[in-house]
Amino acid sequence: MKFTSISTIALVAGLSASAALAQDWGGFYAGVSLNSADANTDVAGFPANLSSSDSAALGVYAGYNYQLASNLVLGGELSYVDMATSYNLISPFTNEGLTQIRGRVGYGMEMVMPYLALGYATTDINIIGGGSNSASAMSIGVGAEIKVGENTLMRAEYTSADFGDIGSSFGADRDDFQMDVESMSVGIGWKF
Repeated sequence: MKFTSISTIALVAGLSASAALAQDWGGFYAGVSLNSADANTDVAGFPANLSSSDSAALGVYAGYNYQLASNLVLGGELSYVDMATSYNLISPFTNEGLTQIRGRVGYGMEMVMPYLALGYATTDINIIGGGSNSASAMSIGVGAEIKVGENTLMRAEYTSADFGDIGSSFGADRDDFQMDVESMSVGIGWKF
């Protein structure tokens, strides 16, 4: 997650230097992202949290923003991250892919738009030895976009989704597994 720390510092510097002059952040956009995802599983009765990370996963996103006269930016976004995490022998679960649909609220400044996101996330859960199912959760995110060209945007974002009890999807004897996924990402996008 070192690359996201550098990006976060750059975003904070951009926020500090940016004047509150508005530019048009409205319209359709799409981009690609590099993500570092951590999936944590809590097993009832086990003294430690089981964690697995995918060091670098590619993703894609697309959405639409509408900017109000007050510089408030409202939008919607669909994203997919091609992550795949696996666990050790104590936890029999793996998860693959993370799809999100969410709303965003931001504040458009001259070169920077900080934003909050809230939405719905889904991932595929596989159990070693048989069976797969999907799990869904509410996702929350915080990030910022920087204009680096007339229609080119860079972003950094933190997202968290708590999938809760994933074991019950596979039967009553596996209801003691709780999972959450956290990711840091940087991306580059284009506004149309």
